Amino acid sequence: MTNNARFYSGRIDLREGDVYVNPMPLFHTAGCGMGVLGTVQRAAVNIPVLAFDPALVLELCETYGAQFVLGVPTMLIALLEHPDFVTRDLSATRVAVSGGSPVPAEVQVRALIARLRLVARN
Repeated sequence: MTNNARFYSGRIDLREGDVYVNPMPLFHTAGCGMGVLGTVQRAAVNIPVLAFDPALVLELCETYGAQFVLGVPTMLIALLEHPDFVTRDLSATRVAVSGGSPVPAEVQVRALIARLRLVARN
């Protein structure tokens, strides 16, 4: 698990001091292994979310200037469709990591980045 976390955090270019909002359950390899161990290995900040709530995740991303957010496709869709998405300053967010199931077309990286850039401009 520690090796996987090291490879993962390197692949997403997680850097010292980066903020990582982690709404995945800590009993899951993504929440614990990639999220917690990955941030520890890179001296990044891990913000655990005890129960997924899209409004809370958006608030945490904005408040802490999160560079990273993690979630399964259903979570990312919930973030994109939440009414707060267009009002939150998510300009610091560089990466939205997803997995666990195939990522539907509406959540593909291009669409998410385009929407984040649109929000950052407004």
